[in-house]
Amino acid sequence: MTFDTVALTLRPPIAEIRLDAAVDARLVDDLDAAVAAISDDAAIRVVLLTAAGGAFLGVAVPFDARGRALPFRCIELMPQPVIAVIEGDAIGAGLELALACDMRIASEGAAFALPLDDGAMPSLGGTQRLPRLIGRARAA
Repeated sequence: MTFDTVALTLRPPIAEIRLDAAVDARLVDDLDAAVAAISDDAAIRVVLLTAAGGAFLGVAVPFDARGRALPFRCIELMPQPVIAVIEGDAIGAGLELALACDMRIASEGAAFALPLDDGAMPSLGGTQRLPRLIGRARAA
């Protein structure tokens, strides 16, 4: 199975989904398809989410025709644990994607940010997931 913006590598018991582009609406669709392809595979016990170049970067992702409120819900609902391997920065929609994973492993120099893009708040679930993970005070 091939995708335009992600690469799926299966080496049971591990699957790797590598982001080959910044997070945008096209990548969200490819990610949904890649997750669907491996969710029911009993040979896959863990999923590594990586990014080409190591950085999880993203742009604002508009709501699509299906009205997805949380495009990364497919990651949260996977039966296998998903580990985000962050070897660079995780910024914007890229950080929101990493927050949807079960675990995050980051290199020592990684930076994390949810910046306002053109005055718009992050809208992919990061403002809800971050406080749940680290507490409201630290998230603020």
